[in-house]
Amino acid sequence: MSIETPQLQTHRVNVLVGEVQPGATDCQLKLLVDAPAGTVSGHAVIKQATMPPLNIHVNNVTGRIFTFGVEPAKRVVELSGTYSETLPPPAIGTLTFEFGASLIIGEDDWDGRGSFTFGGHELRDQPVKHYGDDA
Repeated sequence: MSIETPQLQTHRVNVLVGEVQPGATDCQLKLLVDAPAGTVSGHAVIKQATMPPLNIHVNNVTGRIFTFGVEPAKRVVELSGTYSETLPPPAIGTLTFEFGASLIIGEDDWDGRGSFTFGGHELRDQPVKHYGDDA
């Protein structure tokens, strides 16, 4: 009987893109990776500790994961999604914005560098770190 490693199966992963420091914008990703298919889905939370605080939820994140290069090989993760914001009174309506992220991570881990965009903002060359319990 052989036991496959989580990287060869469908598994969960939690990733932080950005710096954790006062006033900095970061993106927390909670993803489900279907390794055999090379697909990723989940949600993102973009936060910034400002007044008023930024707290954007992107609940429809989807994407692909690709491996490339020679030793040490890297993986590229491309993600996209949308989120909505309701206009404050007296305006009426809801606006939809696009979210996107590109990560370059290690072959066997989720640490590396990445960029993400949301609502016309772009944060480039941010640290990418695996965090928390993926179970």
